[in-house]
Amino acid sequence: MSELMNDAAGVVLALVILWLLLRLVLWAWRHNRRLAARRRRQAAYAAYMDSPEWQALRQEALERDGRRCRLCNARRGLEVHHRYYPGVMGTETVDALTTLCHPCHEGITEMLRARRGA
Repeated sequence: MSELMNDAAGVVLALVILWLLLRLVLWAWRHNRRLAARRRRQAAYAAYMDSPEWQALRQEALERDGRRCRLCNARRGLEVHHRYYPGVMGTETVDALTTLCHPCHEGITEMLRARRGA
């Protein structure tokens, strides 16, 4: 009887190990899919930032804001910040953009990341 119990315990242990391995493989597969999707989004965003459409919209925002940071009024190191992103990149209007200097842009970005918990 004791031998039968040892065999049953061994089978249960093997099944638990198999279940854990399957969970690990599934987690790795999902993780790799998320990383690949993130890379695709980042590549599409970088391509858009290099596009003539973005450059024209960026210039329009800079002109509208008098080529000054909207927070500290600086004239150097200006960047154009998306206040919000449209559902489809490239469909935003100048109203979605704000001119910021690099330090203000970094500060706003960090504040937004902290708020999101990212």
